[in-house]
Amino acid sequence: MFDQSGQIHDFNPGIASDKRFWTMALDPQSVKVHHNSGRAVYQARHLPMPDYHDFASGVTGGKPVPGIVSFRVEWAPSHDKHHYRYAPHKWEGTFVQTTATCTWSGRTKFATFSTDTNNPTIFAEVGRERSGVFFEDEDDDDRDEALFS
Repeated sequence: MFDQSGQIHDFNPGIASDKRFWTMALDPQSVKVHHNSGRAVYQARHLPMPDYHDFASGVTGGKPVPGIVSFRVEWAPSHDKHHYRYAPHKWEGTFVQTTATCTWSGRTKFATFSTDTNNPTIFAEVGRERSGVFFEDEDDDDRDEALFS
């Protein structure tokens, strides 16, 4: 296990009865995506979120304290588009490589935490993918061209 001595917050929605962890449904209106340009915004304000204090407590069923988080991730527009297709695994996707910035804050009745304004990323990507029953076996070049228009 890694050193957690400096960790003082672990805001996460916990582990569901079906063993899914760190996931929760959010309002579809909290995300706006422009697939062709790569511009996207994902945000939530005043989202109830338990604070487990540290990773070990979060994954072993520790007792959290009630918390509230807010965040905004914003992907910048870009023209750096890539299309990948791997028919043997029935997978393909079109992605725009870009950059993103993020602001995040969390609070409990005991403490408040926030990031610096607009922390930039080194790498970010926005895209669409399809696989399995949503994947077509034939190579449809006309459809692929439409993805880049």
